Amino acid sequence: MGQLNKTNPHATRRSALVSAIGGGVVGGLFGFFQWLRLDLPFWAVYFIVPSMITFCALCGWEMEWQLPTAADEGYSPASPPAPPR
Repeated sequence: MGQLNKTNPHATRRSALVSAIGGGVVGGLFGFFQWLRLDLPFWAVYFIVPSMITFCALCGWEMEWQLPTAADEGYSPASPPAPPR
């Protein structure tokens, strides 16, 4: 499966797990505060928070596992624009 292939040469299982945990914590807090802000019924927190934790943890893991850092790609900042003539 192409989605699970490791394309970041510097990623390790531990770094991907740390990114997944960080994404899950951020997603869970975001989902909880959205539930509070929108004044939804109590049962909605059992759907919103776990789904946000799962989604953000998967996104954090995938970004760490697949996206190489900018320095690895030979990234260089854009040159300044040429002055108008």
